[in-house]
Amino acid sequence: MTIIEAAVLAVIQGLTEFLPISSSAHLALAPWLFGWKDQGLTFDIALHFGTLCAVLIYFFKDWLQLASQAFGVGNFAPDPLMAKNRHLLWWLAAASLPVGVVGLLIKDYTETVLRNPYVMGTNLILFGILMGVADGRPGRRKLFDGITFPDAMTVGFAQALALIPG
Repeated sequence: MTIIEAAVLAVIQGLTEFLPISSSAHLALAPWLFGWKDQGLTFDIALHFGTLCAVLIYFFKDWLQLASQAFGVGNFAPDPLMAKNRHLLWWLAAASLPVGVVGLLIKDYTETVLRNPYVMGTNLILFGILMGVADGRPGRRKLFDGITFPDAMTVGFAQALALIPG
């Protein structure tokens, strides 16, 4: 992989991670579209790790608040909405469990079968339609104080779907 290819993929990751689209699919589709060698899942994970580091740094004060609330240490609460749910950090941790378990179960498929451009393209279309329908429906919105363990599990299992690129 050349430095230009790595830079293009990093820009794709940066532009797509925070949009309601699959950054993983775009990272895997870009080399296919440009005729490059597939960079592999390890490079994709490295890009996602870089995104994680940026998020942890950018939201550092929020993480401090979540930790202080979860462990009952100090009174660091600059966000009054987050302060209404002292269990929020634990719900975030719980929501991470389903994706970890599913990730271990389908690891071999994510590196081979699911990186097929036709699988990813089909998923992008189907989930795009699903998200469009869901976005068009009036829904109830929960604030931080209304988030519960079942909500965390719902998010966790939905996030496990994100392991399938697209």
